[in-house]
Amino acid sequence: MKTILIVDDDPGIRRFVARVLRGVGLTVLTASSAREAVSIIESASHQIHLVVTDMVMPGTSGLDLGCELQQRYPCMKVLYMSGYRDSIAMVAISKRSPEHALLKPFSRDALLASVLRLLAKQACGGHHI
Repeated sequence: MKTILIVDDDPGIRRFVARVLRGVGLTVLTASSAREAVSIIESASHQIHLVVTDMVMPGTSGLDLGCELQQRYPCMKVLYMSGYRDSIAMVAISKRSPEHALLKPFSRDALLASVLRLLAKQACGGHHI
């Protein structure tokens, strides 16, 4: 079973994303901040297959979280969510790796398509966290 970590400071978004993903049989963990997400990842007793993170959060941004995770766990897959379509970071992600960008507001189907597409991508080198 695949495990997804949702990181968003908005409890409504966390609940919606968790409900949708649990509805298709995925295991879901949630965090309200980047710091909490790192703590969950460090203490996880099983592999986290994908981190779905909001870009704009108090404290550490989703982009900074993603960069930290990529440095520490090079095979970690990250899906960035944002309502800021014109932000430089989202434009860059959308151009370089469109499968890693999900613009808010999004539908249940758009969320599932993005998550399932990333989960289907081949993991690199067998690294686990």
